[in-house]
Amino acid sequence: MTTWPGREWATPASCRLSLNPAAAPAAGSGSTPASGVVSAINIHRDLSLTGSITVKGGESAVFNLDGNATLDSASITGIDTLRTTGDATIGSNIHVRNIHSNGNVVLRGSASGTQVRARGNVTVSGGSSPVAIRANGRVSFSGGSGDLVESKTGVTVTGGGVNISSVRSEGPVNWTGKGGGANRVHANGPVEYSGGNRGTSLRTRGALSLPAGEVDEAVANGRVRHAAYGTVGAITAMGDVEMSKAGAGRVRTQGTTRITGYGGVGGLEGQGDLDVSGWVAVSGTIGGQIRGNGRNSVVDSVKVVPGYTVPITPVEQVVVDEVPEVVMPSARVDAWPLRELANYVFEVVDGRRQVTVASVSGIPDGRYVLAIRLDNNRRYPDWLCRPGDVKGEVCTAPVATICQGHSAQNGCVAGSGRNWELNGKSLARGVAWFDGDLVLGNGVYVNTFIATGNIRTSGSHRTLSPNYAGYEVSCADATPSGGSAAPDFKDLVPRNLCDTDARAMTGAPLGNIAYLAGGHAPGGGGFSGGDISLGASTRADGSVLAGNVLTTGGNTTVSGAIVSAAQGGGSNVAMGGSTTLDLTGGSDAYEPGQIPCGLVDCEDTSPGSDPTARRTRVLWTRYL
Repeated sequence: MTTWPGREWATPASCRLSLNPAAAPAAGSGSTPASGVVSAINIHRDLSLTGSITVKGGESAVFNLDGNATLDSASITGIDTLRTTGDATIGSNIHVRNIHSNGNVVLRGSASGTQVRARGNVTVSGGSSPVAIRANGRVSFSGGSGDLVESKTGVTVTGGGVNISSVRSEGPVNWTGKGGGANRVHANGPVEYSGGNRGTSLRTRGALSLPAGEVDEAVANGRVRHAAYGTVGAITAMGDVEMSKAGAGRVRTQGTTRITGYGGVGGLEGQGDLDVSGWVAVSGTIGGQIRGNGRNSVVDSVKVVPGYTVPITPVEQVVVDEVPEVVMPSARVDAWPLRELANYVFEVVDGRRQVTVASVSGIPDGRYVLAIRLDNNRRYPDWLCRPGDVKGEVCTAPVATICQGHSAQNGCVAGSGRNWELNGKSLARGVAWFDGDLVLGNGVYVNTFIATGNIRTSGSHRTLSPNYAGYEVSCADATPSGGSAAPDFKDLVPRNLCDTDARAMTGAPLGNIAYLAGGHAPGGGGFSGGDISLGASTRADGSVLAGNVLTTGGNTTVSGAIVSAAQGGGSNVAMGGSTTLDLTGGSDAYEPGQIPCGLVDCEDTSPGSDPTARRTRVLWTRYL
């Protein structure tokens, strides 16, 4: 622990925001995230993805939403898993490998998914092609196709040309669409099937109706009614069997067999009566009587054995596992506790802008103001100066500059009051904390930016979080890609982030963050700020943690985890324009899923820890 007057440095425990779906619950798994584990994108608000959204390294991209998700009218690639407590609508030509929803799921257009899990209903239309669906509610197809479809409520197919390999339903199956078909249907409720024969087997614990279908096998615990053209390979029923227009190769029934029109049965095993109408061809054995006006045509080919029984094994019950609830891990984004961990604290004190410096080689710890350095009658802004060494705007004993403007005589720190603006080439490397709103303009910055208010980017802006940039850039004054040399910062090394003896990053979790906004002011002032707006040409190589709402637009790249905690209310999350989530880059020290404990609700899960112990967060300390 390092201390200095009025401050205490203590590297906090960390929590991990998993970027790997193996560490987050798989769709439909039913597991609750481990304590302190959330996913790559964790949003406590409705989400709308529009424009062009690209996820690089998307085999490990997990979107967690506490709300509804709409992914439509857009080009979106690379999302592995979407988990939402509300509804999910996927359209266009968007593929999401795993979809897990507490509400309803709608797949339209040419959307696709490997696994779809819904506690509500699932609706498939257009050319959508989910591979496997499981729903607590009803699954409906007006188009598209599927492989395995499971429902606790029922399955409906109204569209033509729908093909499904296997249907399992605890409720009914109503397949009225023509031109497609299923390989296998198994239901507890009644089945109506008008699809085509794909070597189809129909099995139901209720009644079965074939108004326009032709299948290989039809098995029912109840009645079977075959009213379609074409022959069914085999019918097995514990109830009656009724056939018109066509017959079956084989019929086994414990009830009455009724044949009208011109159908026939090659092999009949009937425990009850045989009722025929017209000239039909039937052969076999029954236990009842031959009736109807066509009985003379079959009396010689059907054997009547009184008391004849037909043993039939009932259709087994369908049990579809219930889709579990999506449980969102809680998130608490708060800039205020992190004030004590910053290298540079920008705030207004007694009406004057002040910078408090801590743990930076080359600058003594303490409080400074920004003033002008005079050299040969030239004015150089944004130099740190002790308050007692300032005369007007000029510093008589400048200590160091922490800001690189577009030229030596241009500043890069602007704004008024608690509104801060950075617009230049760069800022001294390290953790920069701002009391108020922060606007980040042009430049390439190697920093973790924290603001108690809102953060907005504009112009051509790039932030590399220190751990992403790595040791040479963050600690040894190497020039970042796209940036410019900053000789004034050569000796300004953030000691909390850099181990100069080992020439390595310390791995401090705060160094994984690019932007963090919003917080609960000490004294019970409530939550304020928390909106992060990434616009124009912004690249954020680090995690982005918005205490309230995140929006993206323009040409935006984020290389890290995202949290939008919705702690302040307001609008929904919109990610649009050309937004890229790049989960592939960074130095060996960069762990985008690791953040300081306290920013999510977490417990100490290290070996030997007490799982019932509660963690105390120190917001402010002061030595008297």
